[in-house]
Amino acid sequence: SQVLIEAKILESTRSFSRALGIQWGFTPPGSRVAIQGVNAVGTADSGRTLMTNFPATSPTSGLGLVIGRIADGSNLDIQLSAAEQRGDVYVISDPSIVTSNGMSAKIRSGTKLLINAAGNINIGTEGSAASGGSGGAGLQEVETGVELNVTPQISQNHYVKLTISAITSQPDFSRAVQGIPTIIDNTAQTTVLVRDGETTVIGGLSKFSENIQDKRVPGFSRLPIMGNLFRSKDKRLENTELMVFVKPSIVKGDSLAPAQVRVHEVEERRQMMQLEPLVNPKKAKAKTVSENRRASRGNKYIQHRPPADQEVKKEK
Repeated sequence: SQVLIEAKILESTRSFSRALGIQWGFTPPGSRVAIQGVNAVGTADSGRTLMTNFPATSPTSGLGLVIGRIADGSNLDIQLSAAEQRGDVYVISDPSIVTSNGMSAKIRSGTKLLINAAGNINIGTEGSAASGGSGGAGLQEVETGVELNVTPQISQNHYVKLTISAITSQPDFSRAVQGIPTIIDNTAQTTVLVRDGETTVIGGLSKFSENIQDKRVPGFSRLPIMGNLFRSKDKRLENTELMVFVKPSIVKGDSLAPAQVRVHEVEERRQMMQLEPLVNPKKAKAKTVSENRRASRGNKYIQHRPPADQEVKKEK
């Protein structure tokens, strides 16, 4: 069997997770999983041991990365699209990958920094030496962003056990030493049991940013004395949260390739568009009548307009 793993990596406001209905530190319905705190052990209905390493409270930056679930993920794409239009969400990437049952899949989204440094690059808040950069003078390549290692295992009753290892890293130039930035690294490892097609969420990493906008009136803002009246600076503090959505779906058929999965999805959307006249016949009929009326008006004007010589005779 194969499992399609779909991920969405985004930045959101602090209030978005509450509006979306995310349950942090969840207990899957119908199972006997007891969450007592960090590194608690529970037993699921399938008899397998389920390890959890997340708290049963709302995530904060001090707790690092935590795991949660969405109570109703049927309209997740619609809610994310609406939130993105409001400015509450910025979707960084939405990769997907197909892997075999029990095989690990790696998903990464980020950037590579080329830093001109003469020593090792520090990773972590304590400034420990990193093994990712090569020593010596010259350019060093450092990878930052989000990296997911997901190992799915199909369980009984259409459940999927996910072993997730999430690593997030970002440069901190405010604590740079001799031009070498500190790489803030956060790691979370957990095993969760979700239904086929259910979405689990990784969150808890906050980011504070300060945006300064310089507003001015062209021309008048450059006056020697009165120019200050026509310019201003807008300072905003933004608190955003990095969230990663992971959705496993059991692929029916052992020989279904990733490309075929996408082809089937596109074909399903195309069939839904073709079935629109059957689903909403009034809308389709009104559209057809409107197009026919516009066409008939144009033909009537062309066919029944009198020739120029007949118009002259009528005037005489």
